Amino acid sequence: VPHQVIQALSYEKLPTVCDYLKAFERFYIDWEKMGKSPCNACLSPYIQESLSWANKYYTRMGDTKAYLIAMVLNPNKCLKWICKHWDSVHVEKTLTVIHDTVSHYPLTSC
Repeated sequence: VPHQVIQALSYEKLPTVCDYLKAFERFYIDWEKMGKSPCNACLSPYIQESLSWANKYYTRMGDTKAYLIAMVLNPNKCLKWICKHWDSVHVEKTLTVIHDTVSHYPLTSC
């Protein structure tokens, strides 16, 4: 599974935070399933420990303004994805951070 995440992010295009987030969530969900599978009972404690660390870093990323702003650099993709996959509390927090941060800068035309 980790190699699939690496492949997804090293494709012949510029990876975005949105691409990373989708790949990370795919990895996380797959590892949760592996940890719960009876076939992997002996690996389950290690998988759970790995997921604990992954969740710790994922939470830290989500708590930074830079991460939330980077998510909307491609707003057509990312805001739709956020609204679909995150709970309403986190969606509202993200929209507030984006509005508060971006509204400090004047809009200019190209």
